Amino acid sequence: MNSTPTNTIGINASGLLTEKCLSIQNVTPELQCDFVRTAYDCTFGEAFISYITFIYCSFEPQNQLIGLFAILFWMLILFIALGTTADSLFCPALTVIAKMLGLSENLAGVTVLAFGNGSPDIFTAVAGAASGRTELVYGELFGSGMFVTTVVAGLICITCPFVAMERPFLRDTIFYMGAAFWAFYVFYKGKISMWESIGFVALYLFYIIVVVGGRACERWRSRGRYSLEQELEQDKKRASVDSIGNIHHSSKSSVCVDLALQAEQICQLASIAKTHEGEKLRTEVVLKAVESCTTPLLQRQESAENFCSLVKDAVREINPLNMETWYDSRWYSRVILIIKMPVFFILKLIIPVVNYTSERDGWCKLLNVFHCISTPLFCAFATGFAQYNLLASVEGINLPFAVLLLIVCMGIATAVFCTSQQKQPPKYHSAFAFLGFIGSIILIYMVANEIITLLRAVGIFFQLNETSLGLTVLAWGNSIGDFVTDLTIARQGYERMGFSACFGGPLFNSLLGIGISFTIASAQNDGNPILLTYGGPAPILTAFIFISLASSFIAFPAMGFRATRYYGYYLISIYALFVTLTVIFECGYLPLLTMFSDPDG
Repeated sequence: MNSTPTNTIGINASGLLTEKCLSIQNVTPELQCDFVRTAYDCTFGEAFISYITFIYCSFEPQNQLIGLFAILFWMLILFIALGTTADSLFCPALTVIAKMLGLSENLAGVTVLAFGNGSPDIFTAVAGAASGRTELVYGELFGSGMFVTTVVAGLICITCPFVAMERPFLRDTIFYMGAAFWAFYVFYKGKISMWESIGFVALYLFYIIVVVGGRACERWRSRGRYSLEQELEQDKKRASVDSIGNIHHSSKSSVCVDLALQAEQICQLASIAKTHEGEKLRTEVVLKAVESCTTPLLQRQESAENFCSLVKDAVREINPLNMETWYDSRWYSRVILIIKMPVFFILKLIIPVVNYTSERDGWCKLLNVFHCISTPLFCAFATGFAQYNLLASVEGINLPFAVLLLIVCMGIATAVFCTSQQKQPPKYHSAFAFLGFIGSIILIYMVANEIITLLRAVGIFFQLNETSLGLTVLAWGNSIGDFVTDLTIARQGYERMGFSACFGGPLFNSLLGIGISFTIASAQNDGNPILLTYGGPAPILTAFIFISLASSFIAFPAMGFRATRYYGYYLISIYALFVTLTVIFECGYLPLLTMFSDPDG
């Protein structure tokens, strides 16, 4: 792996601006630390930790394997954080938002879920286009699309067989094949204009119009059936609200009944204790006793109960250990639970959860009030806007955005605390789902970006070239969000939503990834076309994209649109064959494909 190279180079600061980080294999072990600290390519990315620097600068050359195993253990923690965020935070928020907007499973999969999963790919494409690494843009976008439409979709078919919706599936497949062909044509000719970049964005907007229009037509044709279902659903909601109100009323009534019983006992004691002081005196004593047992005592009991319950509910919500799960788990599952505990604790403090399957829909007054402050501040610091000076134009005055945000959030938190109850979620509780959705997306992007940078460091350590990194490491890294969230959504009973996201997500990534990134790059280049690079194993990637999509387009109607386990295995085998041919090509055993790698060749 890191043996002494035969051709070594020294450290020349003027040449390191364009030096590839993979050139570290040509650097002597004594100079590798200086190389990774100086070469610009080794600092590419927005991760909070420089993993390449950690490996090559924190350990001696003979002990670099220790650093590698350390970051691999850290990657395990990041995967747990990513899975917990998607399972416990992102998916419940997505479900609530989809129901609030009246979205079908398919429409939610190709819009909301695609947006949540596609943000890492979009940002990676923008960064790649801005740095002139156009070959990585094509390889990463369609490499991740190849992975999601074969491996992730195949795993959903294997774990959760279902019947796909006919027209939405055919629509998504046709649009994705059209987008892939257009991208292939643009990259093969070697340049893209600003209007072509805008056209990619316009095509996705047209796709959304088709999806929404089709949904509207379906509702219009079946408005009688839908109106009956909606009426039944409203009756269920009214019954649910009435039951919640009765429960809430009964909890208060129980306290009043107890006080009434106490008053009755006092009256009985007063009637038994016959004295010679007269009926008037006995009546005054009873009235004073009853008065002392009503309003003041009720207020004291409710205040004590509310304060204790607020703290108790908050501690129960953020408690990362479920004793029943602990006792029922095996030793290896307990190890995972121990690693997961601090991750779960931190996530519960910064991201709110609205879950219709939980008690009170996940409402916890004290914790949700805290979320009004913690979630916006986390988003501000995670995106880098916290330190932005709002008064930069005024000399000598510094007002960070985080300060103003903190003031506003404290006001909102105070309003929520004063207008909400403990035992019943407020009417605006669903707004916390949007807050949790935004926070989950930013957290998923942040963690996925760390994993991408970490995987890139591992790839450089094992001396993988840049083309292979784009098709494998970067594609896998950016597909982590799709892999976790799509499978989690499917396992929670929304197979159609997860499967639709396997096509809507890559379509979103390819159209907006190419459109937005090269529109920005062209605007920065005074509107001139951007030169593109189409080479290496890109023809193999293009061919297998069309093979997988054409297979699904033909096979699903033939199978009656049943997603079976056997077809899932077939999709995964397509990806395995694709990776195998890519490795063979990189080893130089497929020379005939080089004629398709360059349009000028």
